[in-house]
Amino acid sequence: MSTHTGPTIESLDLPPRLTETLCYLLQGLSNRAIARKMNISENTAKEYSSDLLARFHVSRRTFLIVEMARRGIEMPTGHTSSAS
Repeated sequence: MSTHTGPTIESLDLPPRLTETLCYLLQGLSNRAIARKMNISENTAKEYSSDLLARFHVSRRTFLIVEMARRGIEMPTGHTSSAS
């Protein structure tokens, strides 16, 4: 039985905090929820989210999720960063 494992979020070579933010965005979390999980201000979470949208040339979170799917990026399944 072969299991297909596509590229991971880590393979995008983003800074660690953006990688963590992207994981949460792909799980559908709001900036407020991301801020709480990462122990940062909501404004900083918003900046990280905007940075990710710009890096992947999309205008909405939904399009970011579609772009990750298009690239075959493995979606996180509720896993959280060990940096807590």
